[in-house]
Amino acid sequence: MKRAIAIFFFVAGIVWSKPGEKPGGDPLAPFEIHYDRLKARLNLTDDQDAAIRKIKEDFRIYREESLKVHREDHKVLRELLEAEEVDLVKVRAQIEKLSDMMTDMAMKGIETRLAIEKVLSHDQRLELRKIVQQHKREHPEDRK
Repeated sequence: MKRAIAIFFFVAGIVWSKPGEKPGGDPLAPFEIHYDRLKARLNLTDDQDAAIRKIKEDFRIYREESLKVHREDHKVLRELLEAEEVDLVKVRAQIEKLSDMMTDMAMKGIETRLAIEKVLSHDQRLELRKIVQQHKREHPEDRK
């Protein structure tokens, strides 16, 4: 029963969300907010800055392409649910496809964050963690 309720709310969230809405949060938010200040606070070298900018750009491209596919798959699910006769097998398959895609996007975000951290020195990583924790405390609305 709990699983059925969870699936209902998952599907409802997909169906009634605005097209183009980004699923989940942006795992790179701490790197986007005032990047120049972050760069100065971490005392990034030019090489580190270039590497991080490349990592961020690669993720941005991946995310845009993934969201484009996600919107199309979201549209397919909506059409399946609005059909005269709802085919639950097809609905399940589409939900699983969307779920897999969201998992892939979340993992790519984590891999991207780890790649950025790998560019940093130990002290810079510690400072970044402090900055992220401070940001979370000051902006809890970003965590919704």
